[in-house]
Amino acid sequence: MEGLEEALEDLKGKGGVFKGLKPTILGYAYYGATVYPTYELLKIFYSEGTADPTIVSLLSGASAAVIASIGLCPAENWRISVIKDLEVNFKQSYSGFGPLLTRQVVFGSVKFLAFEEFRVFILNYLGSSGAVDIMTGLGATVLAGLGSGVLSCFVSQPFDTILTAGAGSSNNVFNTVKEIVGKSGVLGLWRGVGGRAVWSGFIIGGQFFLYDVFKGVVGIGAVETAVETLEVVKEFEAVL
Repeated sequence: MEGLEEALEDLKGKGGVFKGLKPTILGYAYYGATVYPTYELLKIFYSEGTADPTIVSLLSGASAAVIASIGLCPAENWRISVIKDLEVNFKQSYSGFGPLLTRQVVFGSVKFLAFEEFRVFILNYLGSSGAVDIMTGLGATVLAGLGSGVLSCFVSQPFDTILTAGAGSSNNVFNTVKEIVGKSGVLGLWRGVGGRAVWSGFIIGGQFFLYDVFKGVVGIGAVETAVETLEVVKEFEAVL
């Protein structure tokens, strides 16, 4: 145990996996608590304008990410300050909001669309049609969330790299990209993606799992049924 504690302290002191952990956890907690219910509500809203599930998912994911980013930005700036050993200045909580928003919109859009597609694929692979039992549904949710977290991380990693590298610098986005590519090549934009992908996969999988459980507890399915019933009533009234 003593050797393990020393190893953990060594990682922490050298800027290892624990550096920036507190703001990361707080950021993910806030993001998860806001982006998922917002996504569900926006799906209902956008479904009134188009029947294409892909467009609905992309629009809902992007819009939910914009709303959630308002609270995520201060936590992200805190995280970057800790990682780069900069002074934490909460007066500049929304500095870099544009690049962060771009990253989160890309991340959120891919995450939700990939989740929807992965979950359907998994359930079809298992031969499940219509209603599924709780364990099968939750298992599919976790696997789909894990896959979507990893995929969205790979897609959005360049934006995260640019955001982190540009913190505390006077360089604009173009110069930051030029500097990264000049030092490490194009693949430098994906530096550190392995660890972030693993972390993201498990976190996103867990978030989708918890949200699925939450929906079951509060009976959010009843809301969706009510909306569908209302649409049927509207169509019936139109015929009359």
